[in-house]
Amino acid sequence: MWDVRCMCSAGKRLLRSRNCRSRTRAMNEPARLFISEIFSAIQGEGRYVGSRQIFLRLSGCDLRCSYCDEPDSLEKKPGHARIETRPGSREFDEMESPLPVTVVASRIVEFESQLAHRFLSVTGGEPLIQPAGLSELLPVCRASGMKIALETSGTRPDALRLVAEAGDIISMDIKLDSVDSAGVDPVSQCEFLSAAIEIGAEVYCKAVISASLDADELREAAKWIADLDPSLTLYLQPVSEAGGEVPPSAGALLGLQAQVMEILSDTRVLPQVHKLMGQK
Repeated sequence: MWDVRCMCSAGKRLLRSRNCRSRTRAMNEPARLFISEIFSAIQGEGRYVGSRQIFLRLSGCDLRCSYCDEPDSLEKKPGHARIETRPGSREFDEMESPLPVTVVASRIVEFESQLAHRFLSVTGGEPLIQPAGLSELLPVCRASGMKIALETSGTRPDALRLVAEAGDIISMDIKLDSVDSAGVDPVSQCEFLSAAIEIGAEVYCKAVISASLDADELREAAKWIADLDPSLTLYLQPVSEAGGEVPPSAGALLGLQAQVMEILSDTRVLPQVHKLMGQK
């Protein structure tokens, strides 16, 4: 008859063996990314407006901004990813998401071989929800000669540090609770901006503004940005009508810009140009 202690010891050895095999399989499996879509388009926001870029839109966001114009990208869950067949064709294949990083990289590199783009723009959702996959993908894209632009809500400094070496440009949203009702802590945003500056990326900030904006909140945001780097550019982006939000009047925009320019001299007003031209 088996001794109970021997059976227990044998069971533990079997369990350790199974766990080891499971870990080995996990280590050998390629990283995957939850993808919403990959397509080629004209950048409609921020410093590089008008330039041709490859957009990698990841799924998943931990915020629920009232003006969000990409609701289909909010959930990080299995589904269908739309992959443009060739740059600018607006014809799409559908693939099961999440996708292996190797597949995503090959599609992006193929795009770049068909048309030289200014950047690979990584957007969402919130791309920094998936730092492990990005830390594998972005160096591959960069090695093929592409520059990387990261569009982020600016709330995940630790995740940013994980992908820091692969990012060239960071477009950071400044979240204003009087506009987006997302409840973002300014302290976390300040920490994120500090990390972005420290890693040596080219950084600019963007704040969506609406008629509901609290001007004092905007000025306070401009102050902590200026405390970190007074030379940074801040884009005031009038909200596109979504979720009941409406943009400020032309006169209000001029007044807001003048107030913020006293704190951050390079404060610019720029709407979403891609929407003005009917492009997604």
